[in-house]
Amino acid sequence: MKVLAGLATAAWLCGFAIAGLTWRCFRDGLATVPVEPITVCVVVMAACTAGALLLAAWRMLAGPSRFASVMWCIASVVPGAVVAGDLRYAQRQWEQRLAPRTYPFVAAQCLAVSAIHVGASRAYRYKLDTDHVRMYYQPDLTEPRRDAELMSAFVTELSARLNVKPEPRLVWLRGGMLGLTGAGFGGVALGSPGPGRVNVADRRAFAAAMLERALGPADPPALLTDGWAFAAATASTRRTARAALTAYGEPPGTRLADLSLGDRYHRHTSDTATIGGGLVLYLRARFGDDTVLELCRKSEARDWPRTFARVIGVPPASFDARFLRWLRTKAGRASP
Repeated sequence: MKVLAGLATAAWLCGFAIAGLTWRCFRDGLATVPVEPITVCVVVMAACTAGALLLAAWRMLAGPSRFASVMWCIASVVPGAVVAGDLRYAQRQWEQRLAPRTYPFVAAQCLAVSAIHVGASRAYRYKLDTDHVRMYYQPDLTEPRRDAELMSAFVTELSARLNVKPEPRLVWLRGGMLGLTGAGFGGVALGSPGPGRVNVADRRAFAAAMLERALGPADPPALLTDGWAFAAATASTRRTARAALTAYGEPPGTRLADLSLGDRYHRHTSDTATIGGGLVLYLRARFGDDTVLELCRKSEARDWPRTFARVIGVPPASFDARFLRWLRTKAGRASP
């Protein structure tokens, strides 16, 4: 019985350790996820749970102390069940394109980043390191060195714009993992599927990961984070303005407030990326990069309109008209 109790206790200790490690990421941001400690805790917890289940099954068959064995068995399963439930919660949120900055969601992101680091070398046959990028890829990629150097230079450009260090290396998976592609978080860039050349989806993933590194524990709206990544990846004011106008609709069927209130604050859609891209370019041209980053850092879901008005000087509800005029000018379209 002491062995069974020890296994259950060890599983709980690992669960508490995971909670502490992921809470630190929630408090400080996902710039540096403690991958190795989290991985060790998960593996040990799983081993202790499996050992407790096997030992409890044997004790229930052979006796004695069957009831105590069942109780310790249930206790050993609880930490793993909590972790599994958290991952399921995050999966259901992302199925709705929601990425709230809540502790359960951030904890699931930490677990996902750890799983990606562990699984990348098994899912991809090759690895290539540059100054700022570690790229995992398959043998059908035609020019891996060129792609890695290109994105390493892109990281240098982003780090200068965001005033953050380019280290540690971003981990780049050429094809995604865990069912995710075109996403960047926790120092990981999940690229576009297929062996093709670097595209906008890859650049957006890098931009999102670097922006997250710069913002730390801030909770800006998806309109700003997706928009910043889209604008950085597209690198064309005219193309970004045209995409934003198309998403707005003619006459405008969408307002900035519609994309940043309620659950839309954390919802990542094509509209938040394209309209947000135009918004970020406009704010950058009108107020500068520092103001855009200040708005991102100070934003909160509960106080977004007032924060926008305090930093920019105009509430989002009154902002659309001048923003649309700027978009039409940059897109080369006449105002109606």
